[in-house]
Amino acid sequence: LELTGCKKVTGAGLALLAALTALEHLTLRWCAVITDTGLARLKPLTALRHLDLMGCGEVTDAGLDNLSEMKSLKQLFLAHSETTGTGRLFLRQALGECTITPDP
Repeated sequence: LELTGCKKVTGAGLALLAALTALEHLTLRWCAVITDTGLARLKPLTALRHLDLMGCGEVTDAGLDNLSEMKSLKQLFLAHSETTGTGRLFLRQALGECTITPDP
């Protein structure tokens, strides 16, 4: 599912995606209104392997904690977010085999 540049995707909208438990790929690139709280609503997506949050400027290290239990993630894009190397390193340790861009 690709929602690149959708300026109206909010945390409430992400809650609707929670029903798509078989979803493997989700692109929210340049969706500026995605926040740390909104990321918590993605937890039910247990089959998610690819998540693109590039350009989601309101995503910080606090939001990465919401992704730390998503063990199915294999690829995560965080470029142009407010995450730090420390936060990305924490997430890499939690997720193991997940490739995180940019690399911590």
